[in-house]
Amino acid sequence: GRKIDLYSNMDNKYGVVISGIAGKFPESENVDELKKNLFDKINMITVDGRHWQRGDLEVPAAIGKVKVADRFDSIFFGVHKQLSTNMSGETKNCIERSYEAIIDAGFHPKELNNTNSAVIMVSNLNEMEITNTLSISRSGYGVLGCSRTMKANRVSYALNLKGPSFSIDGSFTGGMQALEMAKTMISNGHVRSALV
Repeated sequence: GRKIDLYSNMDNKYGVVISGIAGKFPESENVDELKKNLFDKINMITVDGRHWQRGDLEVPAAIGKVKVADRFDSIFFGVHKQLSTNMSGETKNCIERSYEAIIDAGFHPKELNNTNSAVIMVSNLNEMEITNTLSISRSGYGVLGCSRTMKANRVSYALNLKGPSFSIDGSFTGGMQALEMAKTMISNGHVRSALV
C-alpha cells in the first residue's frame, strides 16, 4: 500500500485544511446529490409519514427527511447487533459519514488507525432517547444506543482513533464551535487531525 505522511506540515501553525466532506440530507444521499437538487431547484421538503407520523414528537407535517434512514452495516463497523438495533439513526449516520469524509479526503479509513485524531460532534435533540429509554420492552441497550454523549466515542471506536473524543450539546451554531475547536487543537499540535 501507499505510505502517506498526513502530518508533514505540523510546524506551520496555519496548516489546517478541511480536506473531506460528507453528509446525508433531505432527499439527497450525499453532498453531490444535494448540490444537484439545489441547482435544479428541487423542493426537498416532503409531507409523508416516512419517519414519523404527523403529531409524533410535535413534528410538523412538512419536513426534510433522508430517503433511506437505516442501512447500517453493524458487522462492518464492529457494532453488536442488539446495540445496533437500539442505536439512534443519528449515531449510525455519524459513523457512516465519518468514513465517507475520510475517503473524500483521499485516504483509506485504515490510514487513521491508532492516530492522535480528535472526534468532535454536536447534537441537541435525539428522538430515540425518548422512545428507547421509555420503551416498555427493555433491551439493556436503550441508553447506550442513544446517548448523545457517546456519539463521538462510537466514531472513535469504529476507526480506532486515539485522540480526544467528545460531544457538544448545542444547536445549529455548535458546528462552527466544533470546527474552531478542531482547528485550534490541530494548529497547536494537540492532535494531528480531526473529524467534526
